[in-house]
Amino acid sequence: MKPGVRCHFVRDGGCSIYETRPDSPCRQFSCGWVDADSPFPDSFKPTQLGAIVVKTTWRGQPAYRLAFGGRDLDAGELEWMMNFSRQTGRPFFYEKAGETLGYGPQAFIEDMQAKIQRGIPLFESHAASR
Repeated sequence: MKPGVRCHFVRDGGCSIYETRPDSPCRQFSCGWVDADSPFPDSFKPTQLGAIVVKTTWRGQPAYRLAFGGRDLDAGELEWMMNFSRQTGRPFFYEKAGETLGYGPQAFIEDMQAKIQRGIPLFESHAASR
């Protein structure tokens, strides 16, 4: 198990070893949906969403990665995220058919294109950010 890689203990109902999960990275991971200041609705609970809300940053501001957790976002979930991004300026990454995509302000898109051209990873996981 390591940050950014789908865990082989994840099952349809969530983590199959939740009570005995290791400290790193599991217990140290701070899910963006669970955070006290989470802006996400109940429908974004990872076991319902099929994705895990991973906090990251862009230009020192909050951003998110919706890491694949069993299924791609449906149209309504993606629309919610896009509206949230437009209202807050917080960009996000998501996966569709195995491809990583992003959405956010034009400056974010330009930054991500520049990273791709330079071969730099698009985002950093903050799994142990507690």
